[in-house]
Amino acid sequence: MNVDKLVRMANQIAGFFAHEGRDKAPASIADHIYKFWDPRMRKEIIEAVTAARVKNLDPLALVAVQRLAAEATAAPAASSAAAKSAPAPVAKLASYNPATGECGTTGVGRTQWYRACAGAAARLRHFA
Repeated sequence: MNVDKLVRMANQIAGFFAHEGRDKAPASIADHIYKFWDPRMRKEIIEAVTAARVKNLDPLALVAVQRLAAEATAAPAASSAAAKSAPAPVAKLASYNPATGECGTTGVGRTQWYRACAGAAARLRHFA
């Protein structure tokens, strides 16, 4: 994407969050860019800012992009260190006890709970 378009978009986001002030706005802008921009767009604007190829970038947006650049360089080192020391993943279980009608869950989401518990209860009611 054209860097000028990315700058225009970043300036629009900075204008939206400007009411938060110089303390909170850069974090909100960086968060918005991180959540809603394609990684290629983020990479392109970060590279343009670090290479000083950007003109007319709002000061709040500049701080936000610099924050994103710092996080992008720190993230690979942190993730590789975490991967070396991370424990093996634990299986998440959901079980339905037809005798008591209770469902035991261990760290499962709503869909897994429904499949294991509510779905089993419904099948038992249907065939009872």
